[in-house]
Amino acid sequence: MYHEKLEKLFDGSVPVPQNIKTLEFGKNNESFFIGTDRGKLYKFSIPNKALAQDEPLEIDEGSINILYRLNGIKDEDMFLVHVANSGVKAISFDN
Repeated sequence: MYHEKLEKLFDGSVPVPQNIKTLEFGKNNESFFIGTDRGKLYKFSIPNKALAQDEPLEIDEGSINILYRLNGIKDEDMFLVHVANSGVKAISFDN
């Protein structure tokens, strides 16, 4: 992730053998979430430049194809997630 004049702001990855399928920013734009083809959702903290949570949130075994944060929910990171072969799910990363 880069900021302003392409100064590196963040450098990280998800464990192999997973592929990143989707990305969405958190409620205060201080974190971002990465969905993988293995059905896992990772949270990265931008100010700390580190993985914010040790264990990812396991949504399903299928690929997370769409990740959309619901706007207007002030205190939680709520998402609509589309998982291959499972459909749409509403999830909260904070709980």
